[in-house]
Amino acid sequence: MYSKNAAVVTSDANLKTVAGYLGDASYADGQKLVAALATVKPVVYQLNDSIAEKGADKARFHVGYLAQDIEAAITKAGLDPARFGMWTKTALFTVTENKDGTLKQTATVDTSGNQQYIQMLRYEEIFPAVLAGVSSSLSALTDRVAALEAKSAGSAA
Repeated sequence: MYSKNAAVVTSDANLKTVAGYLGDASYADGQKLVAALATVKPVVYQLNDSIAEKGADKARFHVGYLAQDIEAAITKAGLDPARFGMWTKTALFTVTENKDGTLKQTATVDTSGNQQYIQMLRYEEIFPAVLAGVSSSLSALTDRVAALEAKSAGSAA
């Protein structure tokens, strides 16, 4: 998808029921989510399709997260990643056309016959949680510096 402008996403408060605010002590799941995402390291990667098409020396590098890492971090925090829209896991299917023109959908399976899935991320939902963690850390550091400066000023007097 190409666009001259960024996508506009509905964000009207009248259309939402707020579960809590990230980082607030009163919203434990929000605290867990922020802490979990802080443990996930961004990666530099090349897309396998691009490597196959252009070669590893010509395929472009991208930066981001691995969906499996986000899933693991959220799960490790005791939360269900499927409850958060930032992460999705979708079954893969193959669509073929029958001789009569109708379409047939069959599950995409591995060599053992197990359903294959693709995991995806919504970065616009990850970033607020990551920024909440950065903001919280910055605020805590600012408070610590202020306390140390006050202590230092008091002992100098």
